[in-house]
Amino acid sequence: MVKKNEWFPKEDIELEESALNTILNEGNCLVIAGPGAGKTELLAQKVDYLFSTNTCLFPKKILALSFKVDAASNLKDRVRKSYGEEYASRFISLTYSAFEKKILDQFRSVLPVNNRPSEDYLIEDWDVIKQIFAEKQLSAFSNLKAKDFTQIVENIVLNDRGRGGDAEIKKYLLNGTPNRKGVLLYKQINKLATEIVEKNIYIRRALQMTYGFIFLDEFQDTTQEQYKLVKTCFLHPDCRITAVGDDKQAIMQWAGADAKIFSKFIQDFKAEQYELIMNHRSVPKLVEFQKSFYSQLNSNAPGILFNTKKVFTEGEITLFEFENETTEADVIVKDILSKINSNVSMKEICILVKQKVESY
Repeated sequence: MVKKNEWFPKEDIELEESALNTILNEGNCLVIAGPGAGKTELLAQKVDYLFSTNTCLFPKKILALSFKVDAASNLKDRVRKSYGEEYASRFISLTYSAFEKKILDQFRSVLPVNNRPSEDYLIEDWDVIKQIFAEKQLSAFSNLKAKDFTQIVENIVLNDRGRGGDAEIKKYLLNGTPNRKGVLLYKQINKLATEIVEKNIYIRRALQMTYGFIFLDEFQDTTQEQYKLVKTCFLHPDCRITAVGDDKQAIMQWAGADAKIFSKFIQDFKAEQYELIMNHRSVPKLVEFQKSFYSQLNSNAPGILFNTKKVFTEGEITLFEFENETTEADVIVKDILSKINSNVSMKEICILVKQKVESY
């Protein structure tokens, strides 16, 4: 254990001021951080600070929620490798889906009988769902296009006021049939987990007493439903949240990500906002290009700093702007030919396009 004023970053890591302030802040924080800003490093160092200063008082744990399995496991492995098994045992790193399923599986018995899934349910097994529909003489539904069928099933299982046939099929999906196991959707698991925590104060307090600090990664991708669960679980003085995201990478709104998630979090949790401007991943030339590019998109874009330890200077970056695709094709082809004529191997030339590779 060390005193708070004597703590310093481990492994000779240099942190920019905003990153250090985020680590030392023991309240709710929102961190805006772009690619290469060291988000994983920030969270790993904060784990060390919270445990080594006993700010996360034993036996309380830290919960980290991510969207991808590899992101969750990488952070857990990083903590175990750098700080030992004792810290790792009190650091729980899960995907949102795994956290929701953990709540449902552990506390499903508190749900009303008519809304309680079977213990051995499957998750989004659409073949079994179609078989259940067919078994109950609802094959007309299963013959719909996949997108339409998915929408119908979602409407049935997420609707609290299902009547008649809808209520019956919802029951079959929850509990299964004599020949099939029950099947739940991810959105349904989220909804049931939220209901459990929302309606049972003992479970809610158990979660709040277990997890003193919560990390939320890729926060810009959080949906309204996921945020509701987090808010229901951890909007309490005993819990402090550090949310990390990048508003320039908010590309998941088509999948339900809440476009106003940052402002909601600041308002609900009275969070303090920090912004990381150091890019540890890119060489200086790439960082300079990013800065000029961002300034064209947003006059209020923050300045980005590069890691001075990177000395790679080869290569060039050129930004072309074209009025139409014909001019673009002409210029790009000539550029490629000039490279080939300058003894650049075609194997060293790569073109990345947004769509329609064949047309390009």
